[in-house]
Amino acid sequence: KCLGGAVEITGGLSSGGVGGLVVLTGGATNSTDPYGRGGNVEVRGGEASTGSGGSVMVSSGRSAALSSGDVVMQTTSSGVGGVSGAVVVETGAACAGDSGAITVATGSSMTGGGGDVNVLVGSGDTENGGAVVMKAGETRADAKQGGGVFITSGLGGSTQGGTGGELVMMAGSAEGESAGD
Repeated sequence: KCLGGAVEITGGLSSGGVGGLVVLTGGATNSTDPYGRGGNVEVRGGEASTGSGGSVMVSSGRSAALSSGDVVMQTTSSGVGGVSGAVVVETGAACAGDSGAITVATGSSMTGGGGDVNVLVGSGDTENGGAVVMKAGETRADAKQGGGVFITSGLGGSTQGGTGGELVMMAGSAEGESAGD
């Protein structure tokens, strides 16, 4: 069995301060064409002829004494005449079997509470606020059912006054005509 050669890029070690930064930046453009754009930065796992393709793993640094680092994925704010870029997280189509899942989860805590999962939509200054849309998958297969949507509050498992979490759904309030349904 043979392995392809590895490429490792590592920032420099610091004995008493902050470790060295590693920056990968796509090329800039000075084009005045409105369709001109800066170069992409692409990170891809390796292809395979018969086995599974390589994974792409993004992980923050560990601290032996304090907090681990953050993983921040965001688009930059737009210029005066444009919109900000989208963040797209999706799995590929499957030729045989189920397509890949997307899991958004926070870790457990040994001495504190579990972390929150927040889904927040931006406000609109001159237009409507953005929507939050949750939609289960459709099926056109005979005798099969579409995907379900399950929202469950957390278990309060203690026998000494433990209480299950609340499930609260409310429409937005209105300062003009009428509130949402």
